[in-house]
Amino acid sequence: TTGAAPPRSTASSASPTCTPLTAEEEESEEPILGAVEHWKAPSGDWTCIKTVVDSGAVDSVAPLTMAPAVEVKSSPGCQRGQHYLSASGDRLANMGQQTLRVATDDGEERQVTFQVAEVSRPLTSVAKICDQGNRVVFGSQGGYIMSLKTGKVTPFQRESGVYALNLWMKGDSPAGFSRPG
Repeated sequence: TTGAAPPRSTASSASPTCTPLTAEEEESEEPILGAVEHWKAPSGDWTCIKTVVDSGAVDSVAPLTMAPAVEVKSSPGCQRGQHYLSASGDRLANMGQQTLRVATDDGEERQVTFQVAEVSRPLTSVAKICDQGNRVVFGSQGGYIMSLKTGKVTPFQRESGVYALNLWMKGDSPAGFSRPG
């Protein structure tokens, strides 16, 4: 059990919400998808991590700043010298992985593993989600992840032109929802 549920991220809620993804705008009115300023927002004992649901990502990848108190452990990709290619063509080294205990907006507990690299914001890989026995469905306003085993649905939103899944972390603890000692 999580104890108290994480704050909901609905606009009508009186409790604090995740800061929405933002995009820089130049002269064009089209958002620049790579420019995300606010993807991590504290809310009491909880921190909302807004991940981009990315159908082009081979792995779920996050910056070290996502959960700095969580140990980065060696991963197979790190051990073999794996690099990711960013949208701008930069090579980003796989520095290992972090496993986190999180809750979704609807209070469901999950354990998620992110590869660590110098990315600008966390990316949740659709391929990895599907490899774990789920289906991902996208729509004009958002989408959902559905477990093929249980039928459980986890919704996500579309904000500033990208699909965003909120993951709530209590403290930075990988093993549970309370901060260590």
